[in-house]
Amino acid sequence: MRLSRLESAFRSREKVDAEFLKYFPVAMVACIEAYSRSQIREFIDRGSPFAERAARFDTATFKFDLTLLRALGAKVLTAGELVSHVLPINGLEDVNNHISILTGQDFLEQLKIVHDRWAVEVKKEPFEPIIGDPSDVFDGVKRCFDLRHIVAHEFASAARIEASEIERCYKAALTFLRAMAEYCNNALYPGAPLTQTDMNIEAAEDFRRCDAELDSLVGEFLSLLEPKRQAEFEGVQKNWRAFREAVASFDSKPYQGGTIQSLIYSSSLEKTTQSRIAEMKSELERLRRYPSG
Repeated sequence: MRLSRLESAFRSREKVDAEFLKYFPVAMVACIEAYSRSQIREFIDRGSPFAERAARFDTATFKFDLTLLRALGAKVLTAGELVSHVLPINGLEDVNNHISILTGQDFLEQLKIVHDRWAVEVKKEPFEPIIGDPSDVFDGVKRCFDLRHIVAHEFASAARIEASEIERCYKAALTFLRAMAEYCNNALYPGAPLTQTDMNIEAAEDFRRCDAELDSLVGEFLSLLEPKRQAEFEGVQKNWRAFREAVASFDSKPYQGGTIQSLIYSSSLEKTTQSRIAEMKSELERLRRYPSG
């Protein structure tokens, strides 16, 4: 979205001062860096095997700042947020190195063959890589970083950056990020549903599996209680289920009448159920240690 706004601004470049045009590569690199960090964060916070691979990062390159230290003190950072913040991203090589470590594959080599699943599987278009000319796209991204360095760190008062070069860099950055998004989504969520109907079905199935796990835990919990306490807990659980339904109805109501409402409803049910599962596991552990009922 940010790149699209940049493109709109660039299309109006005849009305823009030449000095201002120099800063387009700075904005492009900001998009590449921010998105790369967001993907690194998501990989690590996704868990195994990505979190374990993060241990391979060279910690000697990590950079801490006061904002990060304050966040650490307040304990508001996930592991992914921490690592993605301190990793250096000074060029395409850094992006390639970081994502390659997390995925266990050569990132740039994989980008050469990644395709748009929606176009192929839903729209039934011919299989074509998102990046038609990898060398041109990668060189364009590298040039974005070079120009950013010139403008941001060398003052560049005498530098002349042609509009045609900025346009090439923009197209390269946009294509690169499209391919990166597709690749990372496939690595994080392989075989994820693409149509809304499929997403709704999968969300409902995820909730059913989650609910079945909760039922099993509740049954085990009841078996450890005295008869009187069993009846009391069944009443508690009935009220909790009514609460879960109320929350899901509230969460999905803004989408009423839309095809996404079913997904929001099922996802809310699953989220509340997952919290209950964690509570039940904790209570079961307590009862096993102190089986007084």
